[in-house]
Amino acid sequence: MERRRFLRISVSLPLKFKKIRYVTKEGSISKDLNIQGIRFLSQEFLPVSTNIKVEIKLHKDKEPLRFIAKTLWIKSRSENLYEVGAKIIEISKEDVKILSELNFKDI
Repeated sequence: MERRRFLRISVSLPLKFKKIRYVTKEGSISKDLNIQGIRFLSQEFLPVSTNIKVEIKLHKDKEPLRFIAKTLWIKSRSENLYEVGAKIIEISKEDVKILSELNFKDI
């Protein structure tokens, strides 16, 4: 039985993330997203409780959403490919509104 308070929407979008206090950014693809968290693929192993800055472009002609998330779990999918679940811990009110009102069929 699903325990989430908010439905996660399956959506495959390009995203960028970087570990807090690190310079390099990694490119990735989201798997699903809601106002509480995100699941995405990563070529980099991210330990549980790693804080990351995430930037995800929902529409090509609009500014990307930006938020800070903390990794909750990581699963190896193949050599150098990981599936990551992360909880959003810091996000602007404007981006919360965009996420909560988003119609993923428009993406």
